[in-house]
Amino acid sequence: MVFYIPVALIVLQIALAVLSWVKPSRVSQAVLATLSACGCFYLTGFVLQTPWLFTWQVVLWLALGGVQLSFVLFSLFGGNNLWKISTVAQPLIVPFMALALIGATKGVDAGMMVEGLWLQSHVVSAIVANGILAMAGVFAFAIMTRQAYLKARATSEFVEKLPPLEVLEKAQTAALYIGAVFLAVAVVAGAAATHEAYGQWIVAGWKNFATLMMLALVVLLIIGKQVCGVRGRHGAQVMMAIYFLMLVTLLFTTVVKF
Repeated sequence: MVFYIPVALIVLQIALAVLSWVKPSRVSQAVLATLSACGCFYLTGFVLQTPWLFTWQVVLWLALGGVQLSFVLFSLFGGNNLWKISTVAQPLIVPFMALALIGATKGVDAGMMVEGLWLQSHVVSAIVANGILAMAGVFAFAIMTRQAYLKARATSEFVEKLPPLEVLEKAQTAALYIGAVFLAVAVVAGAAATHEAYGQWIVAGWKNFATLMMLALVVLLIIGKQVCGVRGRHGAQVMMAIYFLMLVTLLFTTVVKF
């Protein structure tokens, strides 16, 4: 089945490009872009047993998935400017999707396939969660930047192009909810895969501790937003802490491998 996914993705991207020019719709773009992003992440996680094996094809698929997730949030929560960017950019993605199709399954054999449904689910959901939470971190940085300029009563061309604070808050909250769900799925699937392989639900280690801490911080931030009214700079600071914790975890997991 994995060999048909790249073809389906490029057909889906062509459909997105045509709809963006002929009959742009926020709902249709949100649905189709979500399918495209999930397909990109699934292809990456399903094919590679080691997700940190960053060939140019893998990097391109991950980048395309992240871009499509951005367009989903632009469609649902963005203003007219962000919406226009996404409709104009969809046709421009077609050549990159076609480039990623070249050698997309090159070298794939039974030995490279991720074995076990739990391990597949863990890899894919973890990749998606990291991508979405990274977007939430970008929104947090934008919120802090806008508020700093408002407090100083200053302005700049870059800040003026940012969406309003209300839109940024909604986008960050949506990314937190979706990221928390995928991160929770990654934790549960990882525990099940560990139990399946080693007979225990969790292996003591700093990586697992960092992941659980990251999930706890995300849940606490969501509760703080809904119950305590944590907004603006304070919520953005917590999100930036989550973002840097995620970067450190990814660094030691994929690069240092410690």
